[in-house]
Amino acid sequence: MEEKLPKYLPVVGAIVSLLTSVIGYMTIVKKNDIEKHESTTLGYSLLFIGSVLLIVVIIYLIYIYKREKNKRVIIEGVLKNVTISIDGKPIMSINQENLNRTVQNDDFKLINTTNTVTIEGKDLDVEFDSKGVRVANNMAGYIYNISGDKFIPFTDLDCYGFDLLQDPNKAHDIKPVLLSQDGLSKQVLVPFLKSVPLQHPYHVYIYWKYPDCMQTGIDYYTCSLSYNDNSATTAQTVKLVFKKPFPKWVRVYEVEKGMTNQFKALQKHAQNEDCVTYMDEYPNINLKKIIIYLFER
Repeated sequence: MEEKLPKYLPVVGAIVSLLTSVIGYMTIVKKNDIEKHESTTLGYSLLFIGSVLLIVVIIYLIYIYKREKNKRVIIEGVLKNVTISIDGKPIMSINQENLNRTVQNDDFKLINTTNTVTIEGKDLDVEFDSKGVRVANNMAGYIYNISGDKFIPFTDLDCYGFDLLQDPNKAHDIKPVLLSQDGLSKQVLVPFLKSVPLQHPYHVYIYWKYPDCMQTGIDYYTCSLSYNDNSATTAQTVKLVFKKPFPKWVRVYEVEKGMTNQFKALQKHAQNEDCVTYMDEYPNINLKKIIIYLFER
């Protein structure tokens, strides 16, 4: 309800309170003896009304202040959890642990990736579509990081991929292979249907669904890629599709060198009765950077 109240309401209330009190005071000090009794009664009534309005304005301002303060505390808490605790370990430690593993995507030069996220109620659906060129010949597939706030064993996870270069019509789904420990954060490999020669292109797709992991209020989605090269960059597009309830706002944070910094607020890209879409595009993003999308529903 409070979100629908005009931001200028306290100012209007204060002005009305002041005018009412002034009129009441001027009415009381009238010198006309004939109207003195009526004027005094009216004056005190106006003063009382003005005082009540002023008290209401003060209470409302205190409420707004506390609400915004609590919201900041919640946001800071969420960011702290994002930065500090995922799967019982700091997210930066997990990210570094993944990047330090011998199995990485360094066999591939990523040229373009699209991450489509659909949030409906408490459910999270994630899609990655990745294109690039093979530059080394060590891995038999492409690696993705899968993470969520709810633990689902990998064997129970609704997760599949496609080798779109060999199977553009998505006729043969591929079951990814688990490379890491089976925790809240997982590293999986999508095998190619056919070996990709050196300096040849690849095109891989993966989908996974985390049910009952999103919450109303303030929540987040984290986008990260599994690369070890500090200098590697790519074009990246992130599409956030919200089905009801829609978010009040979406903010973008980047995690770099252990620090979480807000650097922009996302605006709606498209909306209809069923969903609202936010689009975040990076023409040249570092592959080791973690992007956090914070929102309130």
